Amino acid sequence: MAQIIPPAVDNLIPSFRSILSLAALFLSVVNGFFILWYYLRDSPNLVIKPIHPDTYQWWFELPSREHDGQETRRYGFLLYAGVANQGLRKTALDTWRLQFHLAWWKPVNLKPRNMPQPRSPLGNQKKIYNVFGQESGVFGDTTTVGSGESTAGMVLYIYECYGSTDWDPPVTGDDTIEVSLILEEVFGSSTKETFELSKKPLDEIEELIPGVVDMHDDIDSDSAASSLRER
Repeated sequence: MAQIIPPAVDNLIPSFRSILSLAALFLSVVNGFFILWYYLRDSPNLVIKPIHPDTYQWWFELPSREHDGQETRRYGFLLYAGVANQGLRKTALDTWRLQFHLAWWKPVNLKPRNMPQPRSPLGNQKKIYNVFGQESGVFGDTTTVGSGESTAGMVLYIYECYGSTDWDPPVTGDDTIEVSLILEEVFGSSTKETFELSKKPLDEIEELIPGVVDMHDDIDSDSAASSLRER
């Protein structure tokens, strides 16, 4: 025997179906929100801090070279930075580049240079500094940072240009250069911090990093210096 649904109840069925559809949509949105919230909560959260910013952050002039019959101008940047992971997920540093802006606000991005571990006199001994991305007998892995952990190290960048002085790094009246250190970790997030670099005599840098004057790259057609030909 067929069941007869009263007309009043039959009219309510479409309304109930709409309510159930809206409830399912709402629950899907809430579920997606919590998934995103847990992902963001558990993601690495890297924070960069200059170590002793009034002491260790330097730029310096290197001896010039000749390129295509023109004398180049060479600059070195030596940063001492700490990186803390305030997130809940362990991660590893993927890239750490230096950036500054030229006179017309063109950004220059530099890759770090391999270098011997810097050493400075400490009484009758030598103080040895860690270098980002380089393992040694004194320091182990410098790029992996667990939750609540930190790492630190020095990092060296070299910039070379020629031609117009507009290609020189902008130096302020008190001989400082403002640069940014941009870190990217293996999960794709990045963080950035500004460093104020003070000028350091080259002979003091050579005591810290022997052989630094011989570190250079060939200027190619894609470099900022060589693009002067197009101006």
